[in-house]
Amino acid sequence: MVSEVTGTAQPDDGAAGGLRGQSRTQKVVLAGVFSGMVILLGLVPSIGFIPVPTPAGNATTLHIPVILAGMLAGPVVGAVVGLTFGLFSFLRATTPIFKDPLVAILPRLFIGVVAWAVYAGALRARRGLLVVIAALAVFLAGSFAWQVHLHRPTLGSIYLILVLAAGAALVYFLWAGKPEAVAVVAGAVLGSFTNTALVLGMAALLGYLPVQGVLLVAITHGIPEAIVAAVIASAVIGALHGTTGRQRSDL
Repeated sequence: MVSEVTGTAQPDDGAAGGLRGQSRTQKVVLAGVFSGMVILLGLVPSIGFIPVPTPAGNATTLHIPVILAGMLAGPVVGAVVGLTFGLFSFLRATTPIFKDPLVAILPRLFIGVVAWAVYAGALRARRGLLVVIAALAVFLAGSFAWQVHLHRPTLGSIYLILVLAAGAALVYFLWAGKPEAVAVVAGAVLGSFTNTALVLGMAALLGYLPVQGVLLVAITHGIPEAIVAAVIASAVIGALHGTTGRQRSDL
């Protein structure tokens, strides 16, 4: 919610990590639901791995339930669902990189925690900082769209239009005093980048990947995953919390 005096986000009782009034039982249920989503996405490749025109080839969606768990239910539930993601990745690994628990499991514990921290912090941030966050998100998405445009002009043009539309929507939400839209995007993007950065960082540290190739993979693989995460998280949390019209206080 937004203070009429300062224009800053004033979170209610549930803003620090989820829906208001969650009991321990509800958090356990949410952990189970989101963990089940991770497993389901992993078992259905057509929705768990979305083809993108980059050297990575696919953008995974398995991290999205982890991000949602952190933002909707708090850091503990986010870490539990992240553990599920890591264990699933480890048990189904077919390459040496992900057969190492330090690569497959450890980084995933922090996805939901970071998403929660960024989301909760952005809800409390002043409008000027939110404008900067929104601008950075649009810049990153626009950079990826331009990269696609260089190789596939038609698809890249569509991406650029979508990025501009998303940027306009974020400006509108800020102008209308609805900072949660920006908070969701920030939490989803940085939660997704946490997955990419820590997995690649551990892989490089342990010698599975050359350091010089990590940055390229991070850009071509991490950006499309962050875009997908932001879009889906915005849709889900927007529906639950009323980002486009209702106040959080009616939950």
